[in-house]
Amino acid sequence: MEISRSSSHHDHLYSTSTTTVSQLHLTALLRLAELISKDPLKRREAESLHERILSLKSDYGVVYESYGNMMRSMNRHEEAAVMLAKALEYHPQDPDALYNVSHE
Repeated sequence: MEISRSSSHHDHLYSTSTTTVSQLHLTALLRLAELISKDPLKRREAESLHERILSLKSDYGVVYESYGNMMRSMNRHEEAAVMLAKALEYHPQDPDALYNVSHE
């Protein structure tokens, strides 16, 4: 899936062949995923949201970190390690990402 990026004076837009979404919307989706992941009964929904965000912007490192932290909280340590390592690929000097990888 090819994603193109265009900019406006307020926000960046990310487009796939069928969807255009702004950085603000991606951030809002991420915050929603993080909030609902706190409820064990809604973690599958949170997982789907993380996957959806990554399908729209696969280089969004913060999402990998969030997704990895959620997986770790679910004792899915192998998957968490993969996601947290991916977060470091995009933000190798991020103290939070470094901390999370070192504690996985």
